[in-house]
This record gives sequence, C-alpha cells and structure tokens, in this order.
Amino acid sequence: MRQGQFVLPDGTVVQPSRTPGGYRRFTTETLKEIAICSYNHHWFSMKKLKSTFRELAMAAYRDTSEQKMPS
Repeated sequence: MRQGQFVLPDGTVVQPSRTPGGYRRFTTETLKEIAICSYNHHWFSMKKLKSTFRELAMAAYRDTSEQKMPS
C-alpha cells in the first residue's frame, strides 16, 4: 500500500480509508480491487483470484446474515 503498487485500470491508486487513530480500514470493494490488481500484475494466478473472491463472498455473507442470539 505504501508504494502505490495497487492501481485501478484507470490509473487511480487504491487507498483504504483511515480510522481516527490512523489505522487502515479495508472495505470488501477495496479488497476486490487489490485482488484484481494482483492478478493483473501476475502476483495472483486465476485460481488464487477465484479463491480470494470466494473468501470475500463468504465473509460478506457472514457479516450480513441473520444469526440467532443465544438465550
């Protein structure tokens, strides 16, 4: 992230949002953009890209699914 290696097809550098304490906060969309950039730079294989998308989809589902609260 510090060297601006993750770039969108239009040339925009991918930047995560920051918390008030200065920590990086990654959205699902930002992580997808990083994965695609990694594939485009041949850092990820197609198999790794698909696996990453699968993991992101499962994480998004876990975050939004209704779970029963313990009694």
